[in-house]
Amino acid sequence: MFQLHNFNTDTIEQVHQRCVLITGTCTSKSNHVSVETQARRGVPAFPPTQWPTSNGYFSALILLAQGLNTIVFMAGSNDGDDGDDHSPDKIELRLRYMPLPKTTPPLHLAILVAKDSPLLIDCPPVKFGNISSTHSSLDAAIAKFRVTALMWQTAVAEDMRKNGLGRRSFRLDETLAIDTLTRKSTQSTPASDSLNWVPQVHLVRGAMTVAALRTMRTDELHDVFLKALKRYGGPFTTESKPVVAGLVLDSHYNPQKNRVLASADHGTHDPNGLSLGMYGSHHTYAWPRFVDEIPDCLLDSRPIDNSVWNDQGHGHAIRDACARSQTAFLRNVACAFGAHASKSVKSQVWHKRFLCRIPNSLDDDVKLIEYDSSDWDTISIWDIADVLNFRTHQPHLHLPGDEVLPKDAPTVEITGTVKNVTITIRCASKLARVIFDQKTNLANLSYFNDSVAEIVYDHEYIEKHLNKYWALKIEVLGMNGVTHVVENVWEHLPALTTITIPGTNGVTLHKQSVGPRSNVSPDGGGIYNGHWTAWTVMLRKPHPTRKKKFIRATKLALHIGDALDGARVYYSDNSVVSYGRCSRCGHKGHIGGHQTRRVFLNKGTEITKVAVTRARDGDQSRWPLRGLRVWFSDGKAIGAMNLKSANTKDDSFVEYLTPPAGHVVVGLYGHHGPSAWLTTEFGIITAKREDVERWPRKVYDVEAWEGKVDEGEKQQEAKNEGEAHRKKRRRVSQERVSYPLHSVPVGCGN
Repeated sequence: MFQLHNFNTDTIEQVHQRCVLITGTCTSKSNHVSVETQARRGVPAFPPTQWPTSNGYFSALILLAQGLNTIVFMAGSNDGDDGDDHSPDKIELRLRYMPLPKTTPPLHLAILVAKDSPLLIDCPPVKFGNISSTHSSLDAAIAKFRVTALMWQTAVAEDMRKNGLGRRSFRLDETLAIDTLTRKSTQSTPASDSLNWVPQVHLVRGAMTVAALRTMRTDELHDVFLKALKRYGGPFTTESKPVVAGLVLDSHYNPQKNRVLASADHGTHDPNGLSLGMYGSHHTYAWPRFVDEIPDCLLDSRPIDNSVWNDQGHGHAIRDACARSQTAFLRNVACAFGAHASKSVKSQVWHKRFLCRIPNSLDDDVKLIEYDSSDWDTISIWDIADVLNFRTHQPHLHLPGDEVLPKDAPTVEITGTVKNVTITIRCASKLARVIFDQKTNLANLSYFNDSVAEIVYDHEYIEKHLNKYWALKIEVLGMNGVTHVVENVWEHLPALTTITIPGTNGVTLHKQSVGPRSNVSPDGGGIYNGHWTAWTVMLRKPHPTRKKKFIRATKLALHIGDALDGARVYYSDNSVVSYGRCSRCGHKGHIGGHQTRRVFLNKGTEITKVAVTRARDGDQSRWPLRGLRVWFSDGKAIGAMNLKSANTKDDSFVEYLTPPAGHVVVGLYGHHGPSAWLTTEFGIITAKREDVERWPRKVYDVEAWEGKVDEGEKQQEAKNEGEAHRKKRRRVSQERVSYPLHSVPVGCGN
């Protein structure tokens, strides 16, 4: 008894690609399933094919004739005989094949041939067959290219179906020629009886010799192929914006150099011209010539000898060369369509697409992994982001009657604080995928299959599944193929602490910082095994004798080297408050930083935003804070971010501190030490704007908030600066915002 998994036998489904991949089960104990495709009135459209079974499961790639097809599945006998059993299991499936209209641009197939080419491809002796050209001639290469393209087309269609997009795939340009798609059709006589529609392969003669091609780099060969296609003309005009799968016939493995000459593993997309995904012919010998040869090639356990290229080392079999090269070529074709995320699938994944059993390992010639229906649908040939992008933006993969989806990008709304955050994600075209990514590992990945337009991740979900001490990246993919990325959620939600100061009639301050978020003791122990120094600097302070007068900050200096060393705040009474110490001697009057910057603060100037470069490994880093930049209300900005420092490389990201609506920055705070006395935490103190002028002096008397003034620092600072620094003050004070736009996350202005 048969049961099909991906087709319904009760209806007549309409498909638009030349082949379909059908999976199912058969309760018979046969070792294979025989499949015959019949056209109208029971006339066979193609010779029968056989596909192996495993634990009752089977997979079969079926050729279709235009119009209505009746596909008959029959259990074969255990002795390999093609005859019927006494009571054979049998099932019929009816499909209607309607080719896509000619207005749908096809994927073109082309073979680049050098002007003096011998018209042969690499082939190990074990594949010679009855004559040496069985798998190495130009005719064999054309036949193999056709079948490989049909395998691609079918695999893509199943990927689309799996992702809820229907069976859609690229159209292959076809021509009426001798049918090479099945083994028996090539043996038909007379030749006129074997004419059929087959994928068209264009032979493009290049202007270069074989020797010249084999000295070229891959990018140079790609340019040569493009020029040859344009000279060829026909469908390869720039105006038609063709997408081409190109095979370089004269690629060749050189044992002496142990590399492939005329290597052609490359693909590029040109939205306004000719797009080409190309590959060399050095593994083509392993490809099937006929559809019914697919199982033989994907299960060929004979080892690859040293006469042909083996990019996986000793012991690998021909079946692996077949799978690796077909998928690598398909990856390049995806690049030609404009893919960004898709990669070559693993060899065993490609085997699973077409077989119910696969090799247990790449160098295992005997054992086979039996079919497992639980993991079949997890196999993807192209990344879903590329699949949806193609579906929306590539006419090659459009189907008649496709709905036009909104082009709006998904939105990510982040509310609350780090301690109580809510993330709301919406997309007008429905959500396809949401990825939470922390430290390059997927903390969570969700697929929605065109059914959800909004999803809310509340505080409880985030507490359970995510780590607030690591950068959190969110990538949202809409069903329209548009992606929205938030590089780090926490930079939109700095930690916020609200403190009401006792005895001040409800005066409230808000603190938010970038720095250690683990349970670390400032007095030592924890991750930082040493002494920390806490500091707080207010941007104004009470006058010592005049009760209603305040002394304001007039200059800010940021001391930054390869990491954040410290800062100094200068006041109108010539006093100075410092935090940080010399990284070499620990002296407070000698703060380091070869990128030190200073800015004068005019009366009424406010801090509007602070950006802090933080180590991606957070609390585990020896230098947790790498850089700092401060923006002011008068348009000035100072600091250095160190995003691409030699010491930081790619392990840093930016967090932002901004005052809440209606608040103003009234002070700075943090910790420095113990590692080289570098700053380990940096934060801002804010309060409601209308309350600041009414603050009682007691606010500044609270020891936890009062900066310590070292009168000796004023003289030391003047000595360090010298006259040369004084001459530069005017230029430094005129510094404007220059932070790169691409590094500012969505929602943070400049």
